[in-house]
Amino acid sequence: MLTVGLTGDVGAGKSTLARVWEEMGATVIDADRVARDMWKDPDVQRKAAERWGSDFFDGDQKSVNAKIAAKIFSE
Repeated sequence: MLTVGLTGDVGAGKSTLARVWEEMGATVIDADRVARDMWKDPDVQRKAAERWGSDFFDGDQKSVNAKIAAKIFSE
């Protein structure tokens, strides 16, 4: 089985190409979607709040991506 990683700048067409590959029968794993789903998990939210503080989430317990990225990529 061939495994391909698809990367690129914003607006480069990654999502479009991934959709085409999916239509052709390829299995596509969207890491952004996986990460968004992960941050919805109450256990993940609790652990993140314990480690980095509760300001990672807004009033609806939705992740605040800019704060998460700033913290994670600074370590």
